[in-house]
Amino acid sequence: MATFYDDLSKNADDLITKGFPAEGSFKVSAETKADNGVSLTTTGKRFFKADAEIVEALFEPKWTWAAHNVEFTGKFSTQSEYETGVSVKDLGSKGSKVSVTGNQGAKGWSVKPGAEFKNDMVAAKAVVTVPDDRTVKPVNVELSGVAAYEKSYTIGGKVIYATGYTKGSTAVEPAVSWGVRAAYVQPLWAAVFGVAHAAGSEKVGGTYYQKVTDSTTVASTFEVDRLSKESPGASVAGEYKYASDTTFKGKFGVTPTKDFRLGAALQQNWTSAATVTIGADLNALALLGTNKGAAHSFGFEVKLK
Repeated sequence: MATFYDDLSKNADDLITKGFPAEGSFKVSAETKADNGVSLTTTGKRFFKADAEIVEALFEPKWTWAAHNVEFTGKFSTQSEYETGVSVKDLGSKGSKVSVTGNQGAKGWSVKPGAEFKNDMVAAKAVVTVPDDRTVKPVNVELSGVAAYEKSYTIGGKVIYATGYTKGSTAVEPAVSWGVRAAYVQPLWAAVFGVAHAAGSEKVGGTYYQKVTDSTTVASTFEVDRLSKESPGASVAGEYKYASDTTFKGKFGVTPTKDFRLGAALQQNWTSAATVTIGADLNALALLGTNKGAAHSFGFEVKLK
């Protein structure tokens, strides 16, 4: 089965970015499912952003009408963010999906219709984001496509067009950004290389993912902006399943601003219905005795099912 453009490096990206709670976060989430296709995920979290403490409750209901391949979703946040959507699968042909999502937030509302198709050889997606006021906000049109050959070789491209609009008293011209990725995928490892171009930026980089053993997985990523004077950014991460209920994760990263970060996490399944994750984001420069870079931060998460 072909993979959508944004998911070509998903395994490596998830290993490097997910499962490391930090920013002083405390998060508790609970997921319930019913036999009739209704599910509800409830999340309460507290974290710091730009030195401001944020407390949020999030409710995400979902109903899957399996008999008609229809799914209704919702997202309601105490931070004045609301989202509802409906999607229909296998409409006209197997592997297709059409959807419409509406979002209401502090900066207004938007509607996002989309369509996608995927089979063994191709994966294509089209999404249009239409804001409430098109004179002061851009309409975004996003098109992407991927072609796979012999289940190992994959190449794809993505184009985003943003219409012109007015920001304050300044007229913003229409803009086009694009990206190209090539991937080589094997059962135990995958390598992805790509170029992403936008106004004033042209990032070149790639990811590598490998399942070393049944209990050990590693991933790395590298990226450099050819049009910027900033340094390249790189990260290396690993995951080790010590036991069926215990997983250790670690990572090391260098940001384009020359900030060195260390990440660590311990995840344990306390019961069949409760998973606890403790994480840390450490300033490696501070550990070496300098005063550069952001401070250490920690996080704690509980997930109930």
